[in-house]
Amino acid sequence: MHGERGRQQAAVTLLTVFAVVDVLHTLLTIGHYEHRITVVTHGEPDLYPAAFAYELFAHVVGPWQGAGVLSLIVAAAAVLMAVSCARGTPPADRATLGWLSATALLKSLSAVYDVVAAPPDPAVDGVLATRPIAYPLWVASTTVLVIATRRLARAIR
Repeated sequence: MHGERGRQQAAVTLLTVFAVVDVLHTLLTIGHYEHRITVVTHGEPDLYPAAFAYELFAHVVGPWQGAGVLSLIVAAAAVLMAVSCARGTPPADRATLGWLSATALLKSLSAVYDVVAAPPDPAVDGVLATRPIAYPLWVASTTVLVIATRRLARAIR
């Protein structure tokens, strides 16, 4: 019985880390977006320590073609969690499956957006690279992911 409890605790810990990493990713993505706007508008960053973090983020994530790849990984993980949850989920916990499905959908949309609107965005010529589209999409997908992972962690316990 101790082995089962250990696996459950490990799964909950991984889900927590997964959610925290996604929240940090969203914060850094929005911060980096704002940083680029500030540098173009004012010629230098407002906060140099933050600018360093955003540039470091861009160099680490940049080789993987931006945040789109990370969003796709998160979407794939959400799909895998939804499928594994659907196999053994009692009917009372179908809401968790719905949250996981919404996470997969929103993270997939985020990934597509990140790829289509990425600089130099030849496909849309910058039309989609706007705050009113990007920020609500990124925040909604992260919020839904946090809710889904919390519900899944509760279901595991």
